[in-house]
Amino acid sequence: MKKIFKWLTTSMTIVPLISVACNSLVEPVEDKSKSKPRTNSELPIQPIIVDPNKPKTKYVSEVDQWADANFENILEVLNSDTVKELMTNNNLKLVYDYVNKVIIKYDKNTKVNWRKLPKDRSNINVFKVTKITSEFNLVNADQPTYLSTRDSKIRANTDIDFKIENNVLILKYKIAQITAGVVSDVSTKSYLSKFNLNNLNDSKAKDPIIKPQQASEIQLPNATDTNKLVYDNTDNWYAAADGKSGMELWEVLNKIHQSHRKGILYQTPYRQLPSFYRTSDAFKDLYYEKDHSILDIYSENPNGNDPYEYQNYNSNGGSAKKEGDGTNREHLIPQSWFNKQSPMVSDPQFVWPTDIYVNAKRADYPHDDVVKVIYTSLNGSKLGKNNQNQTAFEVIDTFKGDVARSYLYFALAYHDQNISTSQPNTNVFTSVFPNIKGHFLQTYLNWITKDPIDKFDITRNQAIYKKTQIRNPFIDYPNLFENLFGLNPKPFVNKGILKDIR
Repeated sequence: MKKIFKWLTTSMTIVPLISVACNSLVEPVEDKSKSKPRTNSELPIQPIIVDPNKPKTKYVSEVDQWADANFENILEVLNSDTVKELMTNNNLKLVYDYVNKVIIKYDKNTKVNWRKLPKDRSNINVFKVTKITSEFNLVNADQPTYLSTRDSKIRANTDIDFKIENNVLILKYKIAQITAGVVSDVSTKSYLSKFNLNNLNDSKAKDPIIKPQQASEIQLPNATDTNKLVYDNTDNWYAAADGKSGMELWEVLNKIHQSHRKGILYQTPYRQLPSFYRTSDAFKDLYYEKDHSILDIYSENPNGNDPYEYQNYNSNGGSAKKEGDGTNREHLIPQSWFNKQSPMVSDPQFVWPTDIYVNAKRADYPHDDVVKVIYTSLNGSKLGKNNQNQTAFEVIDTFKGDVARSYLYFALAYHDQNISTSQPNTNVFTSVFPNIKGHFLQTYLNWITKDPIDKFDITRNQAIYKKTQIRNPFIDYPNLFENLFGLNPKPFVNKGILKDIR
């Protein structure tokens, strides 16, 4: 087994810890600061510095192998009242007990004295940790270890970070290999568990984070040629994302979206979407017939005459007996999946004008490849069964990428909301990164390859941005999947915003 030194800082020196990883060593560096010695919890492991001139090792540590094989959001609620107390009591912290395999609540300003805890801990036990062994345990994600001042051994920092967002409790942690109380290795990535505080009857956290072996099973599409893309590099919308990758980039892009959401609420409330459809070029046919009619993805025929056209948005009272009877607002991600909550319900990035009749046929089924057809619209869109025998709706090839980029956008932009559901027909999204189940993520990655971005994507994105200050990153950066998904995502390079294609 290859070994290197992970380094621990003290107030004066850097102390090595044997562990597994890469080929380079970091020389100890003396700390000249005169500050007082840190406490145990203030002694984080420093990042390993890798020699860029040496090849990366393919070795995967034992702890990472175990975590990848066993992690399935392994927390289960023991006491829902105790969980809810975290919402109101800001003086509580969560601490993992690796002897009893539970997470307890404790006063955040006090160090846990394990020997003095009562035998009956039912009033402080919060979570049960399942699928865990005596050797592998939970530790703090940011500072997983500390150097014990008592015996100079590497001990586990078992304080578990958590936060509450929109009534969702989110715990973050790493997996550590602990033998006789001493840490020998820590997982290279962090894990999240999320609990909906409005529904703690379902006590088990579901929808595991994507694992490396799952990531390797996802076939990333070939990168799109970006030489013809024209960017406005004076716009700083993506500035905070520069250099980020993977889950970190996912979270940064979500934060950017959050900072601009008020534009949806104030500029395109639900009742004003029809006006936006009529007055902007976002959904006008400038590409096929080029007659400025409504570009409806469920009726447009890109290779011939349309079966019918809408010269403008016309709701016709909201009802239709056949195709061509009128238009309404189609939520590509059905509003029933997120309980019609704002701002999602009126976000024009995925709420589009379409034919009423076909929209009703599509209902609230996910978009996917259909292998058994039940219904076909006049332009060739299909309702039927996917290869998992789930009811699904498939758009024609010309618009597959447009729809897929909307799903990817929704997962990225709104994963801080409660977007996952246990309903059998709405099981696209999950509660943890990448917030789309593997089957659908693969489908949508395939679709963006089949239908790369075009003028319709760019014009729509620009018009929505002008109105709401919201952008779809999967349009601006067609190869964004390379920065987000897979085993070794590439760092994101900010070029500005996409304004045209030559």
